[in-house]
Amino acid sequence: MGSLALSRLVEQVSSEHLHFWLVALQEMTTGEAILSSSYPVPSEDANPPTLLTRLSYANAHYAKAVAALKAASTPAHGLQFQLEWARARGEFLQAASQLILSAASLCFAPPPAIAATLAHTSRDELLRCGHATFQLRKCAKEFRACGDLYWKLYQSAFDADPSSLANIQILQQMCLLMATSIEKVSLNNSKSETVLDLSWQHCNLETQHLLNTIQEASAVGRQIFQGDRETKPITHLV
Repeated sequence: MGSLALSRLVEQVSSEHLHFWLVALQEMTTGEAILSSSYPVPSEDANPPTLLTRLSYANAHYAKAVAALKAASTPAHGLQFQLEWARARGEFLQAASQLILSAASLCFAPPPAIAATLAHTSRDELLRCGHATFQLRKCAKEFRACGDLYWKLYQSAFDADPSSLANIQILQQMCLLMATSIEKVSLNNSKSETVLDLSWQHCNLETQHLLNTIQEASAVGRQIFQGDRETKPITHLV
């Protein structure tokens, strides 16, 4: 609905900068809508689009939004905050896409015969899983890098409204939570990350939704091992 309304306004503004500003809003709105299972997404067959497909399309729309925001910027209004937020969101979607591919790589790229020898030589048993281990560790780094982007954005936007600051902080914690959860299954000595408890008695609906999401994700992360390091962390069984 929002994307449709913005598409009608794009050609009805008086300046080029406003045009590209609305284009950026339209692209970001479309990108977020695509992540919803009810939003139609082009598909090569009759099957419903996968999560990976939706993430890829959403990330493409955010890339277009970044380009539009650059075009909408002026010396008087640099739109730096909006640019950095869109970049961080795009990086998160890209990291999520890579995580899905990495998790599936154990099935389509099984460990080579030499993997067991490498694991024994390096004293890293997780290397028995071959390429999947390296890919998952790379994903953890990408999520941490994305968290750093949100943290820098939070520091630069200290004068923003409380709701915006809260949302950025929650998104940053989500990145750290994802990184920590991945490290629990791909590193022998994973870091212990405490999820920030962000709770307000009076917060808007969007903030409450983000809080519920990070709490659900945190609960899933705690269930990965339940303190049992003998459990095989990486497996092709889902």
